[in-house]
Amino acid sequence: MKKQIQIDEARVYVGTYKKYNEGSLYGRWIELSDYTYINEFYNVCKELHRDEDDPEYMFQDYENIPENLISESWINEDIFDIIQSIAELTDQHLNVVNLHPKNGIILNASNSFLYPTGQDMT
Repeated sequence: MKKQIQIDEARVYVGTYKKYNEGSLYGRWIELSDYTYINEFYNVCKELHRDEDDPEYMFQDYENIPENLISESWINEDIFDIIQSIAELTDQHLNVVNLHPKNGIILNASNSFLYPTGQDMT
């Protein structure tokens, strides 16, 4: 069965390695659609973990993000452009767009593979 990704509902649970190594899972779910740029996202992470001088963020869990756009210690800044682009589509266009859960390729109705830049790669 195909896993559906609702990219407009993408979110990440952000903790830090320091807290994790000290036995704490303290962090917060952050909705990526609330931010346009990665630096805005990191500013929220910094404020959340302001008790640390130089926090190393740990993305302990995530939802509705293709696997190749995130890891435990890294998030691809293109995710914010993808979320914004999908949000700007009309309902008619959304009916022909799917986001692949593993590689993040957008598939249109003609089965052309479109990458986040919109470049047709078929």
